[in-house]
Amino acid sequence: MKLFPTLSYNWPRGLRTLAAGAGMLLAGASMLAGLSKPAHAAPGLGIRYGTADNDLSQQSGLNSWLGAPILYRTTFCDVTTWSQWDNGPWFLSTTQQWLNQGANYREVIGLGLVPNNDAGNFADVYNGLHDQQYKNFGQKLTNAGVVSKVIIRLGWEFNQPSTGQANNWYAWGVGSNPTGYAKAFHRAVQMMRTTAPGLKICWNPNLGGSQNWQACWPTDNSGVAQNGDVDYVGLDVYDFYNSSGWSQLLNSTPGLTEIRNFAASKGKPECYPEWGLVSPGGSGHGDDPGFITNMNNFFNSGSNVAFQAYWNSTCCNTLALYPLNSTTTNSAALYKTYFGASAGSGNTHAGTWAAKIVKTATPTYQNLYQTVNCATNTNYVASIWVKGTGSIQLKVWYGNWGSQAALISCPASSTWTKYTTPVLNSGANTQLTFDMTDSTGTAGTLYMDDAFMGISGGTNLLANPGYESGNVNWGVDAMYSILQNP
Repeated sequence: MKLFPTLSYNWPRGLRTLAAGAGMLLAGASMLAGLSKPAHAAPGLGIRYGTADNDLSQQSGLNSWLGAPILYRTTFCDVTTWSQWDNGPWFLSTTQQWLNQGANYREVIGLGLVPNNDAGNFADVYNGLHDQQYKNFGQKLTNAGVVSKVIIRLGWEFNQPSTGQANNWYAWGVGSNPTGYAKAFHRAVQMMRTTAPGLKICWNPNLGGSQNWQACWPTDNSGVAQNGDVDYVGLDVYDFYNSSGWSQLLNSTPGLTEIRNFAASKGKPECYPEWGLVSPGGSGHGDDPGFITNMNNFFNSGSNVAFQAYWNSTCCNTLALYPLNSTTTNSAALYKTYFGASAGSGNTHAGTWAAKIVKTATPTYQNLYQTVNCATNTNYVASIWVKGTGSIQLKVWYGNWGSQAALISCPASSTWTKYTTPVLNSGANTQLTFDMTDSTGTAGTLYMDDAFMGISGGTNLLANPGYESGNVNWGVDAMYSILQNP
């Protein structure tokens, strides 16, 4: 298909082929009963704009409508020929513009594993014949200064339809060759990272395309798994071909349940770079607020969702939520409730951001922390506001993770409560570390806001103490999510 007259584009395979796994349901559809409506928005608010990837004209309107900034943008490279790998993303100047808006902005770029004119030829990739193309691509990102803030969704939606179904998949669909895909994926990642060190990679099957998806996890040429190639495990989810409703989306192979378990088994965060509504003419359920609610609840029922991006486009029978239109009236209103400025009223103490942790009954020793400069031989206190369920501990360390200076337990309740450490003296230290740690054996969903470290009644030494710019200035371990309007 053509997105614009001069640009070849691959539409999300999920909008054509969920039927590939529609009949493969697992036991356990009752999981839905355990998903209650949370009062906070999911982390990593993202979007696929309905405009070209070099066009940010929808941004201000969408942000204004939501009352909240969208921080993740889903985009796609042209994947027609190998020579286009050398060019990098054709919209790279717009990527720079997007990312320069703030420290927490990210771009999720779809890049094919092989081009359309070399479909299925994984062997040439893993044997090194296209190393230079991937090196050149990485170099483009490095030259543009965007490596630390982009996520490459390499060879996305790779799981091929079952034998006998129409093969209208991408050129990198695995078919009967998952081993080739796995080796090619590894080689491509290694080559990109030679010129773009630290580049983040998303491994991203599609919901319902069951064939050999787990066998596509990257390996070297000897078949040894290469877990370090992957930073995020993704899944694309659309509200169509699911005649059994929400339980089918949960329990398809792969479905939401399997991908969450798989990501956890690999020690990787989950992400959902594409999710959205589909019109009845596209075998979808149209304006379906139940789908919006279920997706929101699913995002928030997990403790390790990094980001999610609604497909706000009308291509291929998909349904946009903005600009407001009659085809998604009910769903758009719910989306704004869950993800906009009104979401989670009461789950911030002041301002519109807070830190959230979903805790298990087993201590995991995850930390939210910041080291600040202090005066020697001076009395300081630290404090935090908490709300929710479960308990957290506030610790202060001398220096940068030196000996412990203070520790208090901070049990949460249905109302905001402020906890303050006893006065501590800095002694000969010129730094103190403020640390919220999950070292208590209590389960729950807990919110933290408006931290303080300083002389009692004096200036706050902490930067971004209310998390109003996300996790900027804070060290954040994996269990924590820094949320807007949580």
